Amino acid sequence: MYYSGYERWNAGSTKRLTLEEAVHLLVRNRSLSEDQAEVVLSRSLIPTGDGKFKLSWEPRMKKIATVALSEETLFTAITEHAPPTLIIEASENITSPPGKYFAASIIKKCCQMVPNFYSVTVTGGHDIHITNPESVAPHVKKFLKSYRNSWSVKCRL
Repeated sequence: MYYSGYERWNAGSTKRLTLEEAVHLLVRNRSLSEDQAEVVLSRSLIPTGDGKFKLSWEPRMKKIATVALSEETLFTAITEHAPPTLIIEASENITSPPGKYFAASIIKKCCQMVPNFYSVTVTGGHDIHITNPESVAPHVKKFLKSYRNSWSVKCRL
């Protein structure tokens, strides 16, 4: 149930970690190397004093309720005056089936009906851009090169 543990989810994290503890947490929970974990943490740690940190991640994001929008409304919001857009999706998607199917339907419709909307799937999980950037980089490079002569166009990655 979404509301079970409401107080815990809304209290925010008070856990303070050393850098080593934070690195170990990511290595264990996200199957990253220590170097990769340090890259992720370089943008995610907030110093709290005494050589400790807290993570800037919002724990409530793990419990997102489904947004009550129709597919057509979301499609319009995404595509109205849309710049060139590239979506890179990891093949190992752990999203629950209803959300996964909803997103796949929107992306397919955008690819079919919106000029300059591109979607690719790369083999790997959520952190593929960290664990195997070589599989992501060619897609980003190709996307950016296709607009290099029109820098006035803003793109979404």
